[in-house]
Amino acid sequence: MNTGSELGGTVDERVSVAGVVLDILRPTSAEDLIDEAAYEIDERLPYWADLWPSGRVLAEELAEMPLVGTRVVELGCGLGLPSLIAASKGAMVVATDWYEPALAFVRINAARAGVSVHTQLVDWRDPPPCCTRRETSHRWSHSSRSCAVRAAR
Repeated sequence: MNTGSELGGTVDERVSVAGVVLDILRPTSAEDLIDEAAYEIDERLPYWADLWPSGRVLAEELAEMPLVGTRVVELGCGLGLPSLIAASKGAMVVATDWYEPALAFVRINAARAGVSVHTQLVDWRDPPPCCTRRETSHRWSHSSRSCAVRAAR
């Protein structure tokens, strides 16, 4: 993945969550990533490219939970801060999004943080079984719905 000119540049943002300090690599400007052609097809906007306040709050909540050995799925992960925190607390994490660049940044930031986060590209119009209501309530110990939290912002 090109994390430079194709994305209009990147920036490191230091984030502290409950004593865990992470240097998050993210695009410099989400606005610069808007693709008019993609928007015309299904109104996609690069919401994933920002560290949202709601994602920080969700990460803080996860940091207070006993997560060692639990399974966590983050739906609509964006840059995946909650996933990174859950993984740092010992959870087995799957971060999902419908933007491959978002997942690439999650993988980069997980490697930089020394944690393991699995990623899965998901088309929300036809989600795989891991992301359905039935599966998230039975298969996963915790499901963090970042996209729903962000939409309520």
